[in-house]
Amino acid sequence: MKREKQLEEKLMKVYCKYGLVHQLEKLQEELRELDEATEQLFTSSYDCLDRFAEEIGDVENVIAQLKNALKLNEAVFESRIAKMDRQLDRIAKGIEK
Repeated sequence: MKREKQLEEKLMKVYCKYGLVHQLEKLQEELRELDEATEQLFTSSYDCLDRFAEEIGDVENVIAQLKNALKLNEAVFESRIAKMDRQLDRIAKGIEK
């Protein structure tokens, strides 16, 4: 728990330094890099899992900053639950999507 708190403090320190617009731009950049790392998984027989993990970490860090700064934690959590419930309902009904 202590490490999580330390990480949260570090994330907000970075967010406070750069602000909303910069971090939104950073999210776009990190998402592009994650997309590239994902593409590599298809062509390299999973030899690039370290890069993939690193890019996931980058994206998660920026998303955590934005969720906290914009007070979206609860809304995102509720959205995730609703989406999983909807997908499980589709699976139960045999609907592929």
